[in-house]
Amino acid sequence: MKSFILLLVVSVVVVVANNNNNNQLDNNKKFELLKTFVDAGAGQNDLGPWYNTFTQIQDHSDPSNTNTFQQRFSVKTQFYKKGGPLFFFLSGESAMELYNTEVFANTDLPREFGAMFVVLEHRFYGESFPTSTLATENLALLTSQQALADAAHFLTDFQNKMGFSPNQTVVFGCSYSGALSAWFREKYSDLVVGSIAPSSPVEAILNFTGFYGLFEQAASGFPGCSYRIQQAIGNISSLLTTTDGRKSLQSTFNLCTPLAEDGNDDYHFKHMLTLIVGTAPQYENPPGWALTNTCEIMNNDDLSAIDAYAQAVVYNKPPLKALGCYEWSQKAYIKALRNEKIESHPAIGRAWYWQKCNEFGYFQTTYPGTSIFFDDLDLEHLLHDCQAAYGIEGKTPDVDGTNSYYGGKDIQTHNIQVTNGNYDPWHLLSITTPTSYISSNNYEAAHCAALHAITKEDPPSLIAARNAIRTSIATWLK
Repeated sequence: MKSFILLLVVSVVVVVANNNNNNQLDNNKKFELLKTFVDAGAGQNDLGPWYNTFTQIQDHSDPSNTNTFQQRFSVKTQFYKKGGPLFFFLSGESAMELYNTEVFANTDLPREFGAMFVVLEHRFYGESFPTSTLATENLALLTSQQALADAAHFLTDFQNKMGFSPNQTVVFGCSYSGALSAWFREKYSDLVVGSIAPSSPVEAILNFTGFYGLFEQAASGFPGCSYRIQQAIGNISSLLTTTDGRKSLQSTFNLCTPLAEDGNDDYHFKHMLTLIVGTAPQYENPPGWALTNTCEIMNNDDLSAIDAYAQAVVYNKPPLKALGCYEWSQKAYIKALRNEKIESHPAIGRAWYWQKCNEFGYFQTTYPGTSIFFDDLDLEHLLHDCQAAYGIEGKTPDVDGTNSYYGGKDIQTHNIQVTNGNYDPWHLLSITTPTSYISSNNYEAAHCAALHAITKEDPPSLIAARNAIRTSIATWLK
């Protein structure tokens, strides 16, 4: 019997894998094979995830539109036990493979609960495109509501074919997709019993000054770090005022293109310098500890403040190998955002910026007194980029509409477990205090750490947050 199950498992995986390249079997047949595998109780075989596509509706808001597209998903059956639950992970603003790093979610929890683990790729990312280009008129189909409807349509079909009930199904996500997870439980509560929503920015916002404002507090455990950054920022600002100073900055920061003499590049140059170093607290997770290492670089007395800052930039974001330098001109930036070819945006690019410009904002801005970085990274420049990228005069994200539809931080749906890192700036837009509806746990690390691989360096609060996730799932599945 064991040999039969193993042969069946192998045949299912081989057939499905081969059909990523041909259409010998339609999706229904593939699901029938997987269902046979599930019914046999097969599992405990290290087969890894298999990838497939689902015929998805292009526009859920228009019943007269009969167009469809192929949306990728993966299924991991390695730890599935007959009668076990379904863990349904929503990808966010990247290809679905990025979320393979969420080892606690895709390996540890499925092993503990005997669960099947399914990941659905977000429309307009990875290889799941409803349209042939990223033209602005096509991006009208890229909204969080369409993404949630995709998930509901797919999950209903998968549950029906595989025999999972909503009471056996838990939805997961992380970061933006963590917000999607919470919103899915809110809007489609009949399909899942609960939501795991780590580091979920559920509140849309235009002026997110708190993002860089948190740095000084996060770096308070590293005396001198914030002061050295302020020194570097002051020196850079002074050098920007002279021709020789601008040439010096081009050399120090390894710029591909000289800074325009008319100052047109200054905003984007300062924005990138702030973004790369100012995001370090978001990644203050074990074992990498990005903020710790950034501050160690900044506190190196053998380097000037500017040289230390340049090294911190390279540490946090090395230049693209194809370029060997940083292309930070405003012209190049807008040109890239305007590129409508799908193959030109392997990661996030034009699609994610559209979601920010359309629904969420999340614009990381600075004004005098809001952070230790430059004090003039204002909202107006970023809104201008939205208008320039998509050719829509006056384009401004409808953050009020987004918060009204989802409820912002006031989600009133039970069985949602949120976790947040205190170093992570995104926790400022998440739910950090338990409510009568939401369970919330905070820990001394950063973005999405509760779903990352367990390490020996995990602080006790992070271990406790993972235990809270376990407890919530166990309670929901009773």
